[in-house]
Amino acid sequence: MKALLSLPALLFSFIAGAEGSALPEWNVNGSNTLRAEYYDVDGDASSAPWPHKGGQYYDEFDLNMWRRVSPWESQRIQLSGLANDSEYRSDTKGGLLERGTFFWEKGDADIPFRFQAGDYYASQSPNTIQLGLKGLQAELQPAANQSIQFFSGLRAPAYRDLGSDLGIYTGLSWLQEDEVLGAFNLTALHYDRDANPTQVGLSQDVYSLAWYRPFELRGHSLEFESELAHFSGEHDATGSMSEGDDQGIFAQLTGRSAPLGYRVLYERYGYNFRPAGGSATPDHRAIEGHVSWRFISGLQLRGRLQAFRDDLESANPLDTRVAGLSLAGPAWPGSSFYGRLESYIQEREDRNKAVDSDTHHISLDLSAPLNSTTSIRGGLDWTSTEDQLTAATSIKRQLGLALDTAFTAGAWQASVTPGVSLRRNTGSQDSTEIYPTLALSMTRPHHNLRFSYSLLNQDGHSPTSNDTDIQQATLAYDFEQARHRVGLELNRFDRDPDSGADTEAYRIGAYWRYSFDRPARSIAQVPAPGLAMDNTSLPSLLELSPGEQLVRIEKRLSASRLVPAYRLGNTLVYDAALFDGVDLQQKLALVHSAGEVEAVVLILEFEDPGDPAQMARDYAKVRNELLKRLGSPEEYREQGTFDANIAVDLARGRFERMLQWRTASGLLRFGVPRRLDGQVRMEIRRGATMPTGPMWSLEAVR
Repeated sequence: MKALLSLPALLFSFIAGAEGSALPEWNVNGSNTLRAEYYDVDGDASSAPWPHKGGQYYDEFDLNMWRRVSPWESQRIQLSGLANDSEYRSDTKGGLLERGTFFWEKGDADIPFRFQAGDYYASQSPNTIQLGLKGLQAELQPAANQSIQFFSGLRAPAYRDLGSDLGIYTGLSWLQEDEVLGAFNLTALHYDRDANPTQVGLSQDVYSLAWYRPFELRGHSLEFESELAHFSGEHDATGSMSEGDDQGIFAQLTGRSAPLGYRVLYERYGYNFRPAGGSATPDHRAIEGHVSWRFISGLQLRGRLQAFRDDLESANPLDTRVAGLSLAGPAWPGSSFYGRLESYIQEREDRNKAVDSDTHHISLDLSAPLNSTTSIRGGLDWTSTEDQLTAATSIKRQLGLALDTAFTAGAWQASVTPGVSLRRNTGSQDSTEIYPTLALSMTRPHHNLRFSYSLLNQDGHSPTSNDTDIQQATLAYDFEQARHRVGLELNRFDRDPDSGADTEAYRIGAYWRYSFDRPARSIAQVPAPGLAMDNTSLPSLLELSPGEQLVRIEKRLSASRLVPAYRLGNTLVYDAALFDGVDLQQKLALVHSAGEVEAVVLILEFEDPGDPAQMARDYAKVRNELLKRLGSPEEYREQGTFDANIAVDLARGRFERMLQWRTASGLLRFGVPRRLDGQVRMEIRRGATMPTGPMWSLEAVR
């Protein structure tokens, strides 16, 4: 508890000096958040989302300092720490420094360089390493279009108990770009981890050669990228140490010739291809073809053919084949009635005929404005899975309906979204589910109020089923004045099964955040260049810049035959796949005020929220595309794993994914934010500033 009181005092002492005459050439900003929470559980504690009861307290701070010495030189310092007495916030009690970074870029040196000490993001490729590390990274540019990078570090949540049993990554990469031949990148990586009582020691090496080349051919804009990687060393995939050599191969061709777009992909990774820092799926092969066509009316047709083989090198590989089509857009040119029709067929079969199933899926989503303040949304979903071995068929049907209404109540700007979902499952798990929801958001100057409620009624249709009702409610309020922000959060969880003990769980949380921002006084404030530039092949997203007039952006989207699927208060929502390279359902939201766009948010739904492995692959694909286009992020937070408990871990603060880049036109953030309604999804957000804390999702769009 002493640390909780001493940390703010030390930080405020520093702020007082920083806001005075100290460091006048530095831009300084940051915050300190003191949080108190209380948890209680009645009944069956094993079914509660919060396992620890009683008071939980912690204080966290972050400090950012940067300066622009010249147009070619900049420096940045970042610190974030924690004084912890909470079993939810961290496994470590007491005070600890979680992140610390020193960054120095000097483009006018004899040999231009970038240097980072402390926390940095090592982003080479999915086949070598894409991880946040603590250590050193240096990049030299000895010649034009040439870069040499050295890095070494270990992966740890904080600067405490750092040891070689965490694993040390050491790598060297060389990048050469040529206008004719394209870009080549050669990477060598060594990983070494000492043994401890809970793990075996490992030593492994990965070598990779990647090639990227854009070119034009008969009116088609093409991009070819490939990577050949070799793995040599040890891994513990089976729980004990194994050793072997293996290869990883990746190749992709992307083409565009409006209104046509297409992509062909091949990748293969052997059983022993298991780099500790990579995200490639071992013992796996994928062949994919994707094509899209945008009609003059604004409709977009997308098709895909995919063939996957898992347990590739085993005696019993598993094959998955998918064929899918989707059609999305306005019902007719200029219509505000918007729809999305999606269908696919999937076959799964292994060599020993222990698995043999066919799945057929079709879904229809519709939305339309009823008036200038109210929109209606509805959806139908039907999935049939037939087990060819037993001739048993399971069918899942779902009907959803929601109403989005914006209104004013005095000085409050508000929106309310009631909704209901009906699910009917037949087959091996015969059941009915009724799932009503309600979301409310109210804002006025300095005040923000949000409420979320859901009731899940699960009715099994077998004599042995245990029918259950689950209610969850969340209320969050915060008040902001000048540099101070105080908030109150209330959560209630109630589980009522027909047989067995009930569960009632409560959480009450309160916080006080003090934020500060002091521009440099000795020179004009200029955005720090960082590592991310706007020379990206993602123009459809980066062209929609916060700060622009809403009318101008609407015209730009309208020229591409994109119209809002629905409006929600100060937010326009489009059903638009602006992020190429992934076949995921996407929504574009424009948050505006006084005719000016404040934030641009792209929402990406996971392909299968019930499959943690697929969720991890979806996240890795989006992250990889952003890393290729924007380089290493300036800030990042990655903890926890994609598993069956991801929704609970996200709500508890044990799962976090956030990467943030600074571009010439503002900030860009990608990750999986925590939400009041518990939904797990990815978001890409652009804005001049970003919300603080883990709850940075666009709550109004569900």
